[in-house]
Amino acid sequence: MQILDGRLVAQKIKDSLRKKIADFSKKNKVAPGLRVVLIGNNPASQVYVQQKVKAAAEVGIDSQVCSLPENISHQE
Repeated sequence: MQILDGRLVAQKIKDSLRKKIADFSKKNKVAPGLRVVLIGNNPASQVYVQQKVKAAAEVGIDSQVCSLPENISHQE
């Protein structure tokens, strides 16, 4: 039986993604980005989004979060 080291596997995936993203950005002269619109202040949603922002940063993806109040209208 082989024991899988999840952290090592995750790090290898992140390293590979980081290189692919850098190559893509250099070749296309544009960097991928993550934009999130977060409506309301649900703590679970905020944690989820922050984890995505952190993961994006770890592989070289710029991210921005736009937080809007829960009572914002569709027109706004």
